[in-house]
Amino acid sequence: MLALAALYLAVRPSSEPPPLPDDSLALARRLRAHPADWRAASALSERALDSGRPNRFALWRAAYDAGMRLAPHRDAPRLEFARAALFHWTQLGAGDRRAALDALAPLLRDPGTFYRMARPLFDLTGDLAMLRRWNPGNADALVYLRNTAAMNGRFAEYRELRGEASRKRIAEFRAALPQRTAEEIVAALPEPPYSTDDEPLLRSALGELHRRPLTEDPHQPAKLDALADYALRHRLELDGIDSVARLPGAASERTRYRLAKASGMDAAAFDIRMAADERLDEAPAGWQQLDAGSVKGRSWIDREMSGPASIVIEPVRRDDVPPYVEVYVDDALAAEGEAAAPRAFRVAAKPGVHRLEVRIANPVTRNGDSRLVRVVSVAP
Repeated sequence: MLALAALYLAVRPSSEPPPLPDDSLALARRLRAHPADWRAASALSERALDSGRPNRFALWRAAYDAGMRLAPHRDAPRLEFARAALFHWTQLGAGDRRAALDALAPLLRDPGTFYRMARPLFDLTGDLAMLRRWNPGNADALVYLRNTAAMNGRFAEYRELRGEASRKRIAEFRAALPQRTAEEIVAALPEPPYSTDDEPLLRSALGELHRRPLTEDPHQPAKLDALADYALRHRLELDGIDSVARLPGAASERTRYRLAKASGMDAAAFDIRMAADERLDEAPAGWQQLDAGSVKGRSWIDREMSGPASIVIEPVRRDDVPPYVEVYVDDALAAEGEAAAPRAFRVAAKPGVHRLEVRIANPVTRNGDSRLVRVVSVAP
C-alpha cells in the first residue's frame, strides 16, 4: 500500500481528460478506437460539416447519434450538433434543420442558454412558436419574447405574451417578497411605466412596505417616482414610502414634495419647495417627454376631458413594421393598434381631469432606430 501511494504521488494521474484533436478525420479515428468516448462523438458532430468531405452530412448525423446514445443526459451532444447546423444553415435541407432545432429546443429551458440563443434562433428561423414553447417560463424570458414579437410586427402574439408576462411577473414578485428587504423590494419592481395591469404587484409591494417601511435610499429614483405617482393618483397606501420625502436624492423633488404634502409633513414639504429650482405646487402643462414634438417611447398629459374622445396619431419614423400604439386613460389600456398611417383611436372617459398617455409598444426598430409618432389631435 505504501508503494502504491508513493507511485500515485510520483505519477499523479490528471483529473482532466486529454485534449481532443481538431481534425474531423482524427476524431473519427479516435471514436473508432474508443467507441464509448462521448466527448469525441460530440466534437465530431460539431466539426464534421467543416471538413469538406463528401460524406460530411452523414458523418455529422452519425456522430450526433453516437453522442446521444453514449451521453443522453448531457448537453454537449445537443449543443455541438445544433451549433454546427446553425453555421451551415443554408446548406441543410428541411429535415436536417428540423432535427437541429429539435436537438436544441430542450436546452432552451435553461435561462443562460435561452438568453444566448433566442435572438440568433429567431433571426435565423423566425420561429417564435418554438421559443414560446421551450422558454424557461420566467417573467424575464416572457418579457423578452413579448418585445421580440412587437419589434417584428407579430402583434397578436405580442398581446398574448403581454398578458402572460404580466401574470408571471406578479406571481414571481409576490413569491419573493418575504425574503427581500425594503430596499430590495423597490429594486425588484418592474421598469416603469406602470398600468392597471401592474396594480396587483404595486399593491403587494406597498403592503409589504407598510409592514416594513423604507428607511434608506434604495437608489432607484425612476421606480420610486413611478410608484409614488401611481399610488398618489390611485389613492393607494403611502406610509411605507412616505419616508422618501426625508431622503434627498431618493426620488425627484416633485415626488418628494407630493409625498410630503399627502402625508401631512408640511414642514418637510415647505423645505423641499423652497430648495427646488422649479414650481412643485403646479402640475406640468402640455404633453410630457416629447422629442421635438414627437412621441418617443411614451408621452402623457393631464387634461380636462368632457367625455369620450378621439385621439388621432400619425407615424413620424418607422421601418417596414409600423408603430404599435397603446392609449391609456388613467393608466388603463383604452385603445391599441397599428399606426401605419394617421389613425383615430376612440377612448372612453367620464367628464373630468384624466391622465392620457400614448405608448409605443415597439419603440425600437430591428436596426436600433427609434420609431416615432405624433399626436395630431384630441377631440370629443
